Amino acid sequence: MTAAASTAVDTAELRKTRGAFFTPEPIARYVAEWAVRSMGDRVLEPSCGEAAFLLAAVDRLAQLPGADPAPGTVGALDGVELHSGSAAAAERVLRRAGVHARVAVGDFFLVEPTGSYDVVIGNPPYVRYQDFTGEARTRSRAVALRAGVSLTNLASSWAAFRVHSALFLKPGGRMGLVLPGELLSVNYAAEVRAFLLREFARVDLVVLTERVFPGVLEEVVLLLADGYRHGPASHAEIVEARNAADLATAPVGRAWRPGRTQDKWTPSLLPAGAPRVANRRARAAHCAAGCSRRHRRRTEDERPLMASSGGKDSFTPYDELLAAPLTDPWTHGTGEPLRYVPDYDLLGRLLTIPVAADAMSESGSFANGIDAWIAQELRRAGFGADEVWPRPTRPRVLPRDLAVLLDKLPTTQRTDLARRFTNMAAVAPVDARVLGRAYEKQVDVVIARWDRGPEVLISTKAQLSSFGKNLPNRFEESYGDAGNLCGRYPLAAVGYFFVQRATIRTTEPDAFERSVDMIRKLRNIGDSNGYTATSLLLVDWELTGGQASVVRARPDLVPDDIAPPQFFTAMIDRVLATTPVTFHVAVRERREQRRIAVIDEDSEE
Repeated sequence: MTAAASTAVDTAELRKTRGAFFTPEPIARYVAEWAVRSMGDRVLEPSCGEAAFLLAAVDRLAQLPGADPAPGTVGALDGVELHSGSAAAAERVLRRAGVHARVAVGDFFLVEPTGSYDVVIGNPPYVRYQDFTGEARTRSRAVALRAGVSLTNLASSWAAFRVHSALFLKPGGRMGLVLPGELLSVNYAAEVRAFLLREFARVDLVVLTERVFPGVLEEVVLLLADGYRHGPASHAEIVEARNAADLATAPVGRAWRPGRTQDKWTPSLLPAGAPRVANRRARAAHCAAGCSRRHRRRTEDERPLMASSGGKDSFTPYDELLAAPLTDPWTHGTGEPLRYVPDYDLLGRLLTIPVAADAMSESGSFANGIDAWIAQELRRAGFGADEVWPRPTRPRVLPRDLAVLLDKLPTTQRTDLARRFTNMAAVAPVDARVLGRAYEKQVDVVIARWDRGPEVLISTKAQLSSFGKNLPNRFEESYGDAGNLCGRYPLAAVGYFFVQRATIRTTEPDAFERSVDMIRKLRNIGDSNGYTATSLLLVDWELTGGQASVVRARPDLVPDDIAPPQFFTAMIDRVLATTPVTFHVAVRERREQRRIAVIDEDSEE
């Protein structure tokens, strides 16, 4: 346990560091109503924070037939919490509710599983793998391995936490957890998915498609696993709700029987003719009375296109990293204006892949890593996955209107058509080529619609050596491309993003100064020939024993006026300034940090 975690002083930054995102009451209530079924149920909330789930369990127990409303008479409730201040707060609120619950302070991974609980409910901490290091990671992998689950170094904290939680259940027990949507799709969670189907008799997943936690754009999944040690489950049921408020009506889910237990659990992978699953009433009769669920109903033809059409391309090595949670890029301190904060850590991990493989020039791997990152940054800003090219899955370039069409088709037709699209260069080309004023230009990152034309056009370049030698030609070519694109699309946000290896500052300092000057002069200064925004970013890595270290972005080495934050801010603001308020509503809401009461013209409904 770290000193920061054990102290009673708490801040938003410390909570984020230990992965603490407190759960909205409707979600905690929903999970407790599903999980708690008897006055004799023993309930555990690991990483209990301020006891949102234990309080919901108190309410649930008080509603059960035969419940004694007198204080102190509800079922046995226990909690574990790393942060002592939160643990003390949890005990206080439970005492006010008339409950004498035990909240132990400590690292949950150090608590020995008892196998004595009927119910485990909660919201495990979410710490991304690059911050989940040292002894904490070692302990987490050890407890997961005890359950027969081998996790890779890419696993975030929730994966081992979920496995360890199950070991506290008695046979037939139930587990209801709030998890990140990556449970459904990332490769490192394959062993976790296999464990769930192997150990539980029934596995339900409720996907919340709207943001649940401030600053985290990742979809949230409610895992409802029933019948521990009574598995295997024949299928997983996956249903969708927009938000916590939607959990009050009965959903209709879809069963998925995997070819392999560790296969990805994305709804678009459902086989043709997959049976519809009974609604809440039938499910309640199966498990227990009183479990109220709510979902937006989806018909056979309304499942989203969430996965690729299969196969590999030059972006495939980056797919798993791009499946990680999207965080809100906008932040500000007290009394400070909103500012854009790029995810430099993701860029470093993307570029580490070609550098570690010594494939910086092979098939444009290094450049593809830059393109994938910039596209992901636009998705962080609120632009849709299908409208930003390259897309995070194959096909990388696909008109959004076709993606929406695929969404509406039955499974068999959608799968067949998506496969055909991948092989039709005229429909889903490998890269985006755009006709400018004088010539056709390959553009690396694009947002375009047939009814609007190109809205974002970004060219990226990388230079890892021989810096000064190629600069004059690079400047001339880039300036010409800006005039070519802006001449035909004067309202589009046209950007230029240049990445150099940081060694330029020591080996060719004169070339670095010329690069800075070039980036500034490529901007539009009122003659409509320059770019909307330009940026320079330095990256670096070291070679030790012939092996490359992790790539690091070094925005601190370039002037602020050409650094990435101003680039993304200028590009986003240009798009919003040239479109009505009813377009790109999600982008506007994140930019302004408020809800905007208009009908979104980009809606697929």
